[in-house]
Amino acid sequence: MDKIIQEIIILAGELWEEGLFILPFFLFGVAIDSVIRTFKLHVKLRQIIDKIGYFAIPGAVIIGVISPLCACGILPVAISLLINGVPFAPVMALLISSPLMSPSGYTLTAWELGSNWANAKVIASIFMGLFAGYATMYFQDKYFSFKQLFVGEPPLHDVHDHDCDPKIKCTCQDKLSNRLAKEGENRFIIFAAKFWEGSITIGKFTLIGLIVEIIGIRYLPSEMIEKVINSQSIWTIPVVVFFSIPLYVNQITSAAVLYGFVAKEIQIPWGIGMAFLIGGPVTALPVIAVFMSMFRRRVLYLYLGISVIGSIIVGYTAYFLGG
Repeated sequence: MDKIIQEIIILAGELWEEGLFILPFFLFGVAIDSVIRTFKLHVKLRQIIDKIGYFAIPGAVIIGVISPLCACGILPVAISLLINGVPFAPVMALLISSPLMSPSGYTLTAWELGSNWANAKVIASIFMGLFAGYATMYFQDKYFSFKQLFVGEPPLHDVHDHDCDPKIKCTCQDKLSNRLAKEGENRFIIFAAKFWEGSITIGKFTLIGLIVEIIGIRYLPSEMIEKVINSQSIWTIPVVVFFSIPLYVNQITSAAVLYGFVAKEIQIPWGIGMAFLIGGPVTALPVIAVFMSMFRRRVLYLYLGISVIGSIIVGYTAYFLGG
């Protein structure tokens, strides 16, 4: 029992030290996200997706990369856009790109893995969004018209409506920051509330990532990890992509998991690292569950197909370009 308590104390101390190191980058990322939310910049950008014609897909990708919304957060928005007549192709571009990058995701990735990794992840996120949008556009008219997307009758209500389906109903109106905005509070107070809410949400996933990192550093055998990571097999990258699908990781925790390897002075090949950074966040299990309950199977297969194929392309591109 004493040994267990001693181990817990050691792990808690290491977690505290890592948390202090990452704190400035965490706060900076949350602050940027809070500014975007306070001034509703991502909402204003979403409102013009259906008005920019041919540029709707690139526009959706830019919005997705800037947006602070994760896979679970962007899904109700995407369904709302579909209900309001936005074509499926730009919506799919938004669905794929948003979980992969955000201001907080960039700052934390840059701190943990370095700016080169963060910049490469931005490029990969843009590629994934464009790939998703134009691949969907190719099949859209024949297989993915609005009536072919949903199981049963399409949803009739916006995600903010009182009687919207609970699986996709947006709860943003219940948040303190939005209640304060309705009451006419000034921007600083709203920003403070957004910052608090963002700190809790992003902090939760950062904490999970740090715990995984610390446990991995202390208990996983370096030899086993090095053998997998340094594998020269051509199948390693797709294996990493498929392995990441059942893992519940997002853009914050995926970077932290890789940081655990970096902390153990294990060199991460670009191909394997990028495959995991992209493949994990875009296939979050809660999102897949909603897809299975609301959308026809063809929509789920398209989403998974784009996610897996795109992640493998990113992995091999990074492998050949970065080694």
